[in-house]
Amino acid sequence: EANYVAGASWKAPYAEVTDWTRFSTPFQYLDERDPDWVLLILTSGDSAGSVIGSRVWFDDLALIYNLMCIPEVPELVVSGASTPVQVAYSTQGPPLFPIQFRVELSDAQGSFDDPVVIGTVQSASASGNIACQVPAGTLPGELYRVRVVSASAYHAPVPVGLPLIAGTAVGSLVEQEASVRGADGSIIVDLRSSTWSQVHLEAYDSNGRLVLSEAVQPRVLHRSAPLAVSGPVIVRMVHRTGVWSGRIVLF
Repeated sequence: EANYVAGASWKAPYAEVTDWTRFSTPFQYLDERDPDWVLLILTSGDSAGSVIGSRVWFDDLALIYNLMCIPEVPELVVSGASTPVQVAYSTQGPPLFPIQFRVELSDAQGSFDDPVVIGTVQSASASGNIACQVPAGTLPGELYRVRVVSASAYHAPVPVGLPLIAGTAVGSLVEQEASVRGADGSIIVDLRSSTWSQVHLEAYDSNGRLVLSEAVQPRVLHRSAPLAVSGPVIVRMVHRTGVWSGRIVLF
């Protein structure tokens, strides 16, 4: 149907269920439109309609939204001091009032049994950036993960990997080489004061998919092709002497 944006279906067991039992099912989206309404149909019996004499009780139905976590860098260089990092969050379910979003860092094995809160923000927005600080003395490791959690029971955090790499203090790249911003669906890169050469621009959406890949001429103000995405993207630029990664642009 032309007005369908997404659909979800779930069938209970064809047997007696004696205890309250949690169930869940994902929506399968057909396109990129945002839904305006949801229609719920609950029946007792088979999927085509009710069955005489059958009974079912449903309670506490809710829409649960994935709370995406997007660090500004794919890996973070740490030293003995605390290390700053920007983490973006994104969810298609904006809160009805301001709530606290917090960024949690796992242990070195990737477990969130005892997470460390490295940043918080109070917001009613469905997306934004959170300034974080990885504590001084955090040991490097490849299995660290971060996630954004909220005070809402209707947000499900989605953890992502954030390896912590020991800094060598040799040849670090500086952000001042490039100015990056978003405008009218495109990424604007200003390399007019940069010494970079053989520059290649990449952008990744909140699911880690490559949504843009194109060459950039040195020492120019470059406007990328329009991006068919909404939400935050991570910009990465590969050049002759290294890689710069980390600017988050919101569309």
